[in-house]
Order: sequence, then structure tokens, then C-alpha cells
Amino acid sequence: MKLSKDRKEEIDSLVKVCVQEGWISDAIEAAKLGASKEEIDSLVKTCVQEGLISGAIEAAKLNKRDLTTEEIDSLVKTCVQKGWISDAIEAAKLGASKEEIDSLVKTCVQKGRISDAIETAKLGASKEEIDSFVKVCVQKGRINDAIEAAKLNKRDLTTEEIKELTKNIKNI
Repeated sequence: MKLSKDRKEEIDSLVKVCVQEGWISDAIEAAKLGASKEEIDSLVKTCVQEGLISGAIEAAKLNKRDLTTEEIDSLVKTCVQKGWISDAIEAAKLGASKEEIDSLVKTCVQKGRISDAIETAKLGASKEEIDSFVKVCVQKGRINDAIEAAKLNKRDLTTEEIKELTKNIKNI
């Protein structure tokens, strides 16, 4: 059923008010009544800026589309900035760019979240980022993590890495 211009404008106004009040789930429900494509895209943008993964996905579906790589990357960044690393990983699984995956691996390593770094690296981190991750694991004497990280690049630890690992374990 085609909505009248007035009705669509009223629905858009309702969506805007809900967003302004911070009622994002209500804004999504209001948008389902027939909001304009532009208002729905604005709602997607708000959800992304707030780090609301499920809201962003649901809002994008209202325009019969998936989130773009750029939107996913922004979601990942927002979640990281808010300290929501697990959510950032979930957002990255939606199809983040290689650059954003690399950045998230780095963040996980910096925060000491090694198992999260491995999980994230499996999403498609660059060879260089994985090698850097292996180096950190070797420096910290983390044998299993170093081996697992090296396997992500379809390789074993090098003789030099094993020597370094041995040295670092003795110094712990």
C-alpha cells in the first residue's frame, strides 16, 4: 500500500522524535510504519554511531539492504571506543574491512585479550598483522598462542621465533 506524502512525513517526524529522545527501539518500530528511505538511513547512521549492532542491522533491513562495509567499520570503531571489545568482534563478523580487522587485532593485543585477538585475526587479518601478533606472543612467552597465531598464516614458528620464545620463557 502506497503511503500518502503527509503520512510518510508524520512517520518520519515520529522516528526523529524517538531518536532525539534516545528511544532507538521505538524509532525502529515507528520506521516500520513506513518511514522514508532517507529517514531510515539516518536511523541506521544513529545506530552505528551509538554502537547498536542489532538496531543498525534491523534498520538497514527496513530499506531492504545489509550494512555497508563502511557502516560495519564504523560500528567496530564505535564499540572499541566504548570499550566493548566483544561487541566490536561481533560487528567485525558482519564483514569489516581488512584494515579494520587489523586494527581490532592490534587493540585486542594491546589490551591483553589474546584469545579475542586470535578470534578476530581469523576473520581475515593481514599476513603482516598476524606476524606482528606472533611476535608479541613470542615476546610474552605465550607458547600455545604463538603457535596458534602462526598457524593463521599457514606456517609454523620459525627457528628464530622458537629461540626467542625459549629465551623469553626463561626470563619470566
